[in-house]
Amino acid sequence: MSRIDRLWQDMAFKEFGIVLFPGQIPSYMQMYAHVIYKYRHLYGLWQPDITHYGGLVQVKFEEGKIVAYEWRVPCDPNYLDPLRRKEIFSIGLSNDGQVRHLCLGGFRGPHKCQISVRSSSNFCSKCDVQESHTHPQSTDEEYREWLREETCNISRFFHPQNQSLSFFKFLLFKQYKCCYEYNRLSIPRPRPQAIIQPGIFKGTYGDHGLELVMLAYEEDGYTVKAKKITGDQNVPANKVTFRADLRYSLILNEQQQMDMDMLVAMRRSSSSVLPENLPAQPFLLPQNCMERGVYVPNQCKARFSGFGQIAGYGFTNSSYTPGHWIVFSEDLFGFLWLSLQSFSMYHRVKDPIY
Repeated sequence: MSRIDRLWQDMAFKEFGIVLFPGQIPSYMQMYAHVIYKYRHLYGLWQPDITHYGGLVQVKFEEGKIVAYEWRVPCDPNYLDPLRRKEIFSIGLSNDGQVRHLCLGGFRGPHKCQISVRSSSNFCSKCDVQESHTHPQSTDEEYREWLREETCNISRFFHPQNQSLSFFKFLLFKQYKCCYEYNRLSIPRPRPQAIIQPGIFKGTYGDHGLELVMLAYEEDGYTVKAKKITGDQNVPANKVTFRADLRYSLILNEQQQMDMDMLVAMRRSSSSVLPENLPAQPFLLPQNCMERGVYVPNQCKARFSGFGQIAGYGFTNSSYTPGHWIVFSEDLFGFLWLSLQSFSMYHRVKDPIY
């Protein structure tokens, strides 16, 4: 390796933490100037601006090129499983040193696309060969392939309600014609002595399946809220799914938790006990509560009064309804929707996305 090549290699590492290995790229200077530095604003986490649904995309440099990955939720209802990763585009150099933008989706292999960086917090991608995303056999086969990838389980979508939800999502995605806008997604900073640290979690949402939420704390230090990263036709992405007030903790025995009506009738009152000093307590789902057969612990470290957001189709008539935010561990919490008589479980995302 020449001294000039080593200079560009050192700059890539010092400024961006990128390691360039010998033989991996045709030109260190061109790679640094035309890929690494030019597209420096792409590195990190992004949310595609897709009506209702949103998403989670990570852009990173690896194996001699910039690669964008879509991180999808696990197969429903396995919320404890890792996220699923799929390549969506790459930016690299050809053997003759030309910059190549490749769309990695579709049915016909990598093909040309365009990447436009508008600012450090916004960019667009557009596929130049849209027919590559059309199934060679039929639209029905394209839908079935999309459904396998989206849900891992076609059989659960034989139910009319699930069929309607999934087909609407499929048609909406086709309307975008592989042209998407992305907005930067920021992770909240750690909070000392928090009952649970902020971050990204996978949650269960009934017929809508699993969704991603961002748990964060308000400036006052008392209010915690979860905002959707991926959403649905009722409560879409970027909307708050629930919030809770750490000043209103609850300590309940098993008898008090057996019936949903008893929980609804409980009066909301403030507590002088700090969240970090709350004692562990038993947790029991009410007999008339839907929880979809997922794993639920029988003990929690804290329980707080809160409000969950519900809405009609298209986010109409949205409102907040009473609920309980239950913290089981640093990586696990739940939300009890009192009026819906249902329970959602959430597990921290531990995949290498940060």
